[in-house]
Amino acid sequence: MPNPENDCLFQKALLWAASATEVDDDTNEPKVAAAAEIDVRWQNVQREIPDGNGNVISVVAEVVVNQDITNGSIMWEGTLDTVASPPVELKKVVGSTAHQT
Repeated sequence: MPNPENDCLFQKALLWAASATEVDDDTNEPKVAAAAEIDVRWQNVQREIPDGNGNVISVVAEVVVNQDITNGSIMWEGTLDTVASPPVELKKVVGSTAHQT
């Protein structure tokens, strides 16, 4: 039986997966892979949470996926066929919660 948390992934998103080990020399941000289309359940939200350094982060989306996604990865709601060139309104992954099956 599928995990109910990972069921109903009927939306599409693009994922530029961040490298856990490689960093861009100019920006000091993780290097990201080419965009890959993944199945998701995307919910736009509007709330703020504290990070580990006492800063406030604005959360604008919560996304359910069926894979691990590294912090620093980039996501966009939509498909490869519909993404603008260059892409706009990208979202940076700042946290995740694993659910057990």
